[in-house]
Amino acid sequence: MAILSITRYCLTLIDMRRSLFYLLFQLMLLISSGQAIDLSQHWQFRQAGKTHWRTAVVPGSVHTDLLRNKLIPDPFFADNESKLAWIDNVDWEYKTNFSVTSEMLNNSMAELHFHGLDTYADIYLNNSLLFSADNMFRTWKMPIQGSLKPGKNELRIYFHSAKKRVDSMAKLNLPLT
Repeated sequence: MAILSITRYCLTLIDMRRSLFYLLFQLMLLISSGQAIDLSQHWQFRQAGKTHWRTAVVPGSVHTDLLRNKLIPDPFFADNESKLAWIDNVDWEYKTNFSVTSEMLNNSMAELHFHGLDTYADIYLNNSLLFSADNMFRTWKMPIQGSLKPGKNELRIYFHSAKKRVDSMAKLNLPLT
């Protein structure tokens, strides 16, 4: 059995005035022999809709990735935090590539596991939508045997702005029961 297991993966999108985006990634590809391939390396990120991908450190945060790439000033200096409030109003994408051997594909099962995907995220494997997450406080498991291919595979996660989603849901005036 091959298991693509993504553990302790979390993006917390909170109002910038209170906190930062947090990305906590711990990614592993586990196969039946007990071999593990670390997938926490070689991540890239970008603001959705932009063309240029930049290097990301996983685990990390959108803010630290932006800061490391010299795209924003230090949010903890002077009044910079208020100038960076735009960050929680836009969508973000993260991606990485990993290789799968033919032997791995011959196994009867492969699953993708996410623990703490926050909150509104679409998960793509090789440009095919696997699922959409809407709850950080659960584990997401998805069989992916038919989505893997021998050689290079791309895992991409599209994080929707939780602030924009919540604001649009608030306009619906739904009951809280």
